[in-house]
Amino acid sequence: DLIEELNEDETQKMIGLTEDLAGKWATIRRKQDELNNLDIKLATELNNQQEERDIQVALLDETVIEQSVLEVMLASSDDRKEDLLREIDALDRNVSLMQQKFSGTEVLLSSEQQDLISRIEEDMKEQFRSEEVANFLDMKWPVNPKDGLTAFFIDGGYQKAFGVQHYALDIRSKHGSNIYSPADGVVYDIIYDKDSTRYAYVMIAHRKGVMSLVGHVSGVTVEVGDFVSEGDIIALSGATPGSIGAGVRTTGPHLHFEVWQDGARVDPLKYLPLDEVPVEHLPEEYLAEIQKDLESEIKRLQGELN
Repeated sequence: DLIEELNEDETQKMIGLTEDLAGKWATIRRKQDELNNLDIKLATELNNQQEERDIQVALLDETVIEQSVLEVMLASSDDRKEDLLREIDALDRNVSLMQQKFSGTEVLLSSEQQDLISRIEEDMKEQFRSEEVANFLDMKWPVNPKDGLTAFFIDGGYQKAFGVQHYALDIRSKHGSNIYSPADGVVYDIIYDKDSTRYAYVMIAHRKGVMSLVGHVSGVTVEVGDFVSEGDIIALSGATPGSIGAGVRTTGPHLHFEVWQDGARVDPLKYLPLDEVPVEHLPEEYLAEIQKDLESEIKRLQGELN
């Protein structure tokens, strides 16, 4: 009996130790699971932080690229300074000549009429350069705009989405589409790395101080210094997020198109034929312009018939 009692005690002790050990193992496994979950959480946070850093670096890179574009444009403007000064001097002489011719008529005009003439003169001075060049250069679309436009020059929607103003025109275009030179010119600058997703572009110098830039390009077919004719293939479109040349400020395939006039970005739509764009994609101000052009064309045809 004594032996049986001793065996029973030992058995109970073993059972107790086993249960205690099982509890400790359960605690260890729970702690291990907590550690694993913590590792996963930390790894995720580190990955998110790395992605955020990568985005910030990419944005900084694009900002540096944009700064380099501005520097290129300023240098180009400086190169043309003497030509511009000569043009301004000629314009001043013409204005002086006109003032001399009309100085004798001012006494015949009311103060309201003279004020109106002054306002018209000021408006003409502001608009003369860009409108004169836009009419002179007459660019073609770098890609077919049949699928519409996704962002405009100084676009409030773009600014809300990306936090910066948009001084360009975004044209919807399938990834890898041919990009054509909008006018005759010389390839002035290229930023492109076939192994990098950083923002890529091709810049072309045209006549009359005009330059054009196509951005988010996924491929380049020209080199700096090449002469290109209107309609020559200069690059391939891109902008699919994460693709070669796309940069970070993009949500889908399109072509980013800029026009520069004497070192300042201007509205590309002033240089392009509007009749090729679906009407529903044009801003209201340009619809009125199309209507005016149509009316002028109808009058011209009526005149020919008569």
